[in-house]
Amino acid sequence: MTTAHRPTWNAVQGGKDQGGNRILVPSRQYSSKDLPGHTILKERKKGQGNPEELKSVDFKAQLLQKEKEYFLEKSKFEENPQSEEESEGDIEQEESESYENQSEEESSEDEEALRAEIEKIKAERAEAERKRKEQEDIERQKARREEILNGNPLLDIAQGYQLKRKWTEETMFRNQARGEPKEKQRFINDTVRSDLHKKILKRYIY
Repeated sequence: MTTAHRPTWNAVQGGKDQGGNRILVPSRQYSSKDLPGHTILKERKKGQGNPEELKSVDFKAQLLQKEKEYFLEKSKFEENPQSEEESEGDIEQEESESYENQSEEESSEDEEALRAEIEKIKAERAEAERKRKEQEDIERQKARREEILNGNPLLDIAQGYQLKRKWTEETMFRNQARGEPKEKQRFINDTVRSDLHKKILKRYIY
C-alpha cells in the first residue's frame, strides 16, 4: 500500500515537537507583527474631559450665562431698527443722485463711442460680404471652365482612361482545368509507397 497521498512520511503532529520525529531546531526569529504592542492603557489628561474636572464644573451656571448673553445681543439688534433703515435709505438716495449726475455726463461720450463702433461693424460686414461674393464668382468660373473641358470627349482623358489587360486575362486562358478529372487522394501509412513519394520519384529520378 502506497503512502504517496500523505503530505509527509510521518504525519505532521501539533504541539511542541512540530513534525513528529523530524529533526529541527525551533526558530528564534520573530516577526515584528507578532511582538506585543499597545501595552500601555491611555488615560485622559487635564483639559480632555477628565471626570475629576467635570465634577467641579457648574453646567447650569454656564447655560444661564450663555442665554443671558444671547438675549442681550438680540435686544440690542431690536432697539431701533427703523433708524437703521432710514439711514440706509438716505445713503442709497445720495448714491443714486450722484450716479445720475455721472451717467448724464458719460451718456454723451458713450453715444459717440457707440455710433463709431456701429459704423466700424457695418464697414467690416460690408467688406466680408464683398470678399465672399468675389470668392463665389471665382469658384463659379472655375467650375464652368472644368465643365467645358470635361464636356469634350477628346480632352476628357481622366474618365476614359483604362488600364490595358494582361494577355493572361484573355478568355481562352480561363477555366482550363474545369474538364480535367480530379485525382482521388489516398492515404497510405508508408512514406515509400505514398502517392507524393511516387510523384517526386517520377519527376526527379525516373
